[in-house]
Amino acid sequence: MQAEIKANQSYDNFVCIYCGSDNITKHGTRKTKIGNKTRMLCGHCNKTFTLENEAGFEKMQVTAKMVTVALDLYFKSTSLRKIVDHLDQFYERHVDHTTILYWTNKYGEIISKYAETLKSEIGSIWHTDEMKMKTKRDEWVWLWHVMDSETRYMVANLITKKREVNDAKNVFKSAKAHTQGEKPELIITDGLQSCNDAFNRVFYDHHQTCEHIRADGIRAKVNNNKVERLHNTVRERTKTMRGLQDDDTATEFNNGFKAFYNHIRQHQALNGRTPAQAAGIDLKLGRNRWMGMIQKSVEHRRQNDAQ
Repeated sequence: MQAEIKANQSYDNFVCIYCGSDNITKHGTRKTKIGNKTRMLCGHCNKTFTLENEAGFEKMQVTAKMVTVALDLYFKSTSLRKIVDHLDQFYERHVDHTTILYWTNKYGEIISKYAETLKSEIGSIWHTDEMKMKTKRDEWVWLWHVMDSETRYMVANLITKKREVNDAKNVFKSAKAHTQGEKPELIITDGLQSCNDAFNRVFYDHHQTCEHIRADGIRAKVNNNKVERLHNTVRERTKTMRGLQDDDTATEFNNGFKAFYNHIRQHQALNGRTPAQAAGIDLKLGRNRWMGMIQKSVEHRRQNDAQ
């Protein structure tokens, strides 16, 4: 980066990370814990920034790579204390475990909001099921998943306190809203009666364009094994966390996990692709998919703010 800056003293190849203006000039250097950084001044918005900072990681006291490594380890079921040890060993920087938790909440919210704006091309068979999730207040909540059978794309997830008809109906409504009203040809659920009643209220029509089938078991021809595998992936993470603080914390975690599962986590069943790629969403995130996803999310938010 320093060599490129010296070779382009006019800075014509760079733009402001806040407003996108190319009216920028050098404005000294800033000394940080990770080295000196070239400071730039934008003549349009009058804000300063450093060229070494990627979009979404401005004013960070650690490198963007450290942040994305911590995020990846967290959502891949590594405990906070072990992530602290990993960063201390290999990056020679001590970061408090509460800081890592702050990163997961911050960037999980950023990418989840962006991911909800992306339209997916999913298949005609959806799986729906629920699992128990523990909070630290000795309460149990229900985590619902709606998953596309062909692409493994998580269409919707929702935290509820019960498993009644209204709860199942809200899950189906969330899935239908994500697909902009498009319905699948078949929805497979377990034997829960509230799912059957909720299906009739949300998806049923006189033309029978969408059919509901109850799974008979894991060895039956019609089963819910794919969404059960998704449940186990979530359990790997929540087991390490030993429960979540409350319903709101559980919702924040699951929103971030949904974006991670769809856009960053590669699946062996999809030949190394992510569910988003299988569903026609190829953002070309690069090798560091966390970095690419965060940058695109921040750029999308700034474009909306500018409008």
